[in-house]
Amino acid sequence: MNAVNTYKAYVKKEIIEGMRARKFLVLAIGVLFFAFSDPIMLKLLPEILKSQMQGADFSMLIELSQKAALESYTKNLFQLSTLVIVLSLMGIISKERDDKTLTVPVSMGSSIKGVVLAKLSVYGTFILLINVLGMSIAYYYSGIIFGFTHESFVAALATGAVYGLFFVFVLSFLSFCSSFMKKSFLAATITLMLVYLMPLAGYFEAIEKYLPVNLFSEVNLSVILPKSMIASLLCTIFLTVIFSALTVFKLERVEFV
Repeated sequence: MNAVNTYKAYVKKEIIEGMRARKFLVLAIGVLFFAFSDPIMLKLLPEILKSQMQGADFSMLIELSQKAALESYTKNLFQLSTLVIVLSLMGIISKERDDKTLTVPVSMGSSIKGVVLAKLSVYGTFILLINVLGMSIAYYYSGIIFGFTHESFVAALATGAVYGLFFVFVLSFLSFCSSFMKKSFLAATITLMLVYLMPLAGYFEAIEKYLPVNLFSEVNLSVILPKSMIASLLCTIFLTVIFSALTVFKLERVEFV
């Protein structure tokens, strides 16, 4: 079976498996929950603090705006949605290796390249789409609560797509780690360490603008594609391709039988 036929077959398989195991549902909740919760939590925060601090009014100390709500959503995407995505998909390659479910397909001529590309395509596309949807929800919901400011809806959609590309990069690195390890949790741990420790590399000015995590700090909701983000975006796409290719390279040299 050539790579194209394998790819088509595994796209169907991954969609069915993602629905059966509720992976799509978990991923959607992990991203969209904050799109709904962050604006309302920001709105209620002064009252919550007031009730806890004997009537002290903190409303003047807290920025209550659409911009602040979207910034809060962005922080939760990086800190918490990353965790949900990685833990949900940590067995993307390693579980198949551990369960030996690739043994029969590979022995019958299925293409490893088709298998890997199908997995990355299905989950990568879904992650990209829910991030665009999540940002559009956060934009409109926060605008309804706090009023629409100068931010552009088109720029917000572009921002969601950029965040989605960051998570596709995370998925590619997770797949790469998973191709080396049969223990899914170990691959997830290494991936999370990379993501959460990456901001520390930003202290080195020479590489700061190239870091994928820079996508979260450089996005401007008033501009569709800020010039300061281009280097980071191109580097993220390049690394995604590299890790995907390395995953295929590694698995083509694994003995599945």
